[in-house]
Amino acid sequence: MEQKKKIIIDTDCGSDDAMAIAMALNDPAYEIVMISTVSGNVNAVQATINTLTTIEYAETYEPPVYQGADKMLLKELVYAHETHGNDGMGDIGLVPKRLKAQEGNGILKMLQCLRDSEPGEIDIVALGPLTNLAIAIRLDYEAMQKAGRIVIMGTAGLGAGNVTPTAEFNIWQDAEAAKIVTESGLKEIIYVGWDACLGDSMLNPEEIEKIRNGSRLGKFAIDCNKNLMEMNRERFGDAYLDMADPSA
Repeated sequence: MEQKKKIIIDTDCGSDDAMAIAMALNDPAYEIVMISTVSGNVNAVQATINTLTTIEYAETYEPPVYQGADKMLLKELVYAHETHGNDGMGDIGLVPKRLKAQEGNGILKMLQCLRDSEPGEIDIVALGPLTNLAIAIRLDYEAMQKAGRIVIMGTAGLGAGNVTPTAEFNIWQDAEAAKIVTESGLKEIIYVGWDACLGDSMLNPEEIEKIRNGSRLGKFAIDCNKNLMEMNRERFGDAYLDMADPSA
């Protein structure tokens, strides 16, 4: 058997982050060694709660979860409550029943994981604003150089933005952090733009219903995205799901 690829997930866990995390937890090709949370869709405390809830629903293994930055580098936070609900998960009462966050700071734990790894052994998948990654780069650049690929859900790609005509939410939320990461000189940074999850890549109503009826986890993944589906009725004409974070 091939060895699993180790990944660190950095997330502002809203409803589409939850789908991405659940996918990774069920993918035999990957091992999540840790998850760090950051403010973005919701504050970092709520993002941590949502991440722990997702791990419980996935019912696979339980990587440690650490809270990271709760503020952006310079600008004030503007949450995505209209997209994901006030709690980031559709406001349907989802909370973890058993799991708790680990002691320690997510940025420092990410750096520790990388320092203790071989070069290229661990990839980073960033699903929210890049605040944690930017601070990590400034704190310990040598450790961050040991990361393999850094795959980021961010930018509008070759299309229009979802916050302004040119800006995608994760980059817009902490543009200064994105600038630090982009200009860091780290070798393998891959941006997955918002355009990559539109058009034929969106889940249509038939596919959504199939997922929802397929399992307890499927029902969780669709129900927590109810606000996004309601928004998409106006944007795209029906209850589609543009799966930005799962695309990354």
